[in-house]
Amino acid sequence: MHWPTMPDEAHAMAAATGFLIHAVNIVPYYRKHLSPLWTLPLELTGELLLRLPLLMRRHLQDHHAELISSAPPSPVI
Repeated sequence: MHWPTMPDEAHAMAAATGFLIHAVNIVPYYRKHLSPLWTLPLELTGELLLRLPLLMRRHLQDHHAELISSAPPSPVI
């Protein structure tokens, strides 16, 4: 088994940070539920990652309208 080296972990955390910031900026549900967990500038850590809520089926059913992006991607032709 190979454990990730520190640079790989740092790269993964940086990518996840960008993804979360993007989600908070364009999806109302994530803005509502993730924004209270941190202050900007966001630095994702293992501790913060463990505090992020899981998106369960009931959340999808109860909050489907809030999970629609305010900036959906352009269609690919």
